[in-house]
Formats: sequence, structure tokens, C-alpha cells
Amino acid sequence: MIRAMLIAALALFAPLLATASPDDRDAGALAADFEGKVAYFGNYTGTSSVLAEQPRGARDVPCPYRDQRCRKATVGGGVKVVLEFTGNRVIGFFYAVDGFRGPEGLKIGSLTGRRVNDGSCELFQADGSRWTGICGANEFTGDITTADGIPNAYNIRFNTVAMHMRDLREIKRQKWQAQRRDRRIEALRGRLSGQPQDAFAAAVELESYSWFPEGVSGERFPAPELPRKFRRGKTYDLRSEYPLPGGGKGWVMVRFDGEQFACVASSRRQTCGPIGDPLPVEIESEEDPEGWFTADGTVITDLRAAEGGGPR
Repeated sequence: MIRAMLIAALALFAPLLATASPDDRDAGALAADFEGKVAYFGNYTGTSSVLAEQPRGARDVPCPYRDQRCRKATVGGGVKVVLEFTGNRVIGFFYAVDGFRGPEGLKIGSLTGRRVNDGSCELFQADGSRWTGICGANEFTGDITTADGIPNAYNIRFNTVAMHMRDLREIKRQKWQAQRRDRRIEALRGRLSGQPQDAFAAAVELESYSWFPEGVSGERFPAPELPRKFRRGKTYDLRSEYPLPGGGKGWVMVRFDGEQFACVASSRRQTCGPIGDPLPVEIESEEDPEGWFTADGTVITDLRAAEGGGPR
């Protein structure tokens, strides 16, 4: 008997328990089909150098560095990097903030490239620089190098951590689920005027949306006992009991005046009344009030903006 009750309870609340189960994937890796944006912030340090430029007619004086490079200097500072992933395709930008840039340090630029199977990215700037490193949900760490012959050459190491992530695929899924739920609720409301057995299932499912945003299918509630005939002017209370996952029983009751739906009550709300309003569905916002995904350094240099306070 107890085993049967547990099985019935799991069947009733299975969709809710499945929704709450944790994701067992590596928290640091992005899914292969990830579609979204990640904003990283950290620092970079290294060296930069430029090709020698000799004035016309000047004596040819070789520069002291490899590939005839001059003005070799240490560069570094803070950098914000925003990457947008669509499967293996990656685009984005970087924005250097404060710190010691050196004569030819990072400033601002675009990045385009791909993500490979080992979780790393290979990205290129318009000037020919190449960014390589691990790009995941927790960090974007690697090196910036430049091929021979590029006027402004880098040999830089960067370390950034993920500050904000937006899963666009998940947002699309949330919107689709919300629209699907709205259509389901609208269809259930139309069934309240049907036959009592069908109206009962519709009423209890509608009421369950005031318990859980996902609701519980009316078919999962045990069928109530029905009278042989519904008589006009007579009140009928159709009641269904179900086991709770933590033990005990819950119940829901739908009252009919003749064959017409009148009100609903439950162990959560024992006074018979109108069907409760559905709980709101949370959908992640696509707005960027803090500025993590914009090409500026406000969120980094202005702590009030990072805290959502804005300018004062």
C-alpha cells in the first residue's frame, strides 16, 4: 500500500521533480550547442613592438629586436572581453580599461573565430593578432600572438573570469514554454463549460497553476466518484485525493451546480472559490542595465554602475 502511494505521488509530481534536478555537466564547460553571450573581465600583460620606419634618405640603422622591430615595451592592464557563441562560431570584442597600456597596449577591437572540441577558442583581430585559450563558463584565459610581418606585434598573456552569462537558447526555450502554457490555460478555460468529468480535470489543472508555474496535468489526479446523473438545481462536490511526496494526502474538490462548474477548493485553499491566478513564469531578461555586454568600461570603472546605482 505504501509503495503504491509513493509511486502515485511520483507520477503526480514527476514533471516538477525533473525540472528541479541539477545539471551534472562540467560547470566550467559550455555546451557544444551553446547559443549566448559571456562577458569576462581580468587583466593582461606582455610586450608589444612595432616595425622600424626609416625616413627616406636616412642611414639604415637596424633595430635591436627580431624581425627589425623597435619600441619594444611592456604593456598591460585590465580588459573586458565579450564573446557571443553560436555553436562553434564565435564573435565578440575586447575593451581595455585603465592599467598601464604602454605605447602600443590593447585598446578596443573586434574578435572573430571559432571554438574547437577541447573547449578552447581561436579568435582573430582585424590587425592580424591571434587570441587562443580556454573559453568557458568560468574563464577565458590564454595568449595573444602576432604573425611575422604584422606592424604592431603582441606577445601577451591574458587571464579573465566570467562575470555575466546570457543563455539565449535558454531564453528562447523559456519564452516558448510560457507561450505553450498560455495556450494550454486558454484551452482549459474553454473546457470548464463541458461535461462534468472533463470540466473537473480542467478545473484541477487550472488550479494547479496557482501552486506551481508549470502546473500539474488534470489526468494525473485520481478520478472522482461521479453521480449517476447530474440534476439541475442540485450541488455536487467532486473530490479527488492524492498522496504527497513527503507523506500524507492532499485533496482537491470541484463544486458543480447541476452540470455547471461553480468553484474549486483544495488542501491548500479550503474555501471553495474561483480558480486561482496562475503563478508568473520567470523569463530571463535580455536587457543589459549594468553594461556588461556593451563596448565600454563603465561597469568596471564605476562601482555605482556595477551595483545598479547609476550616476549620482
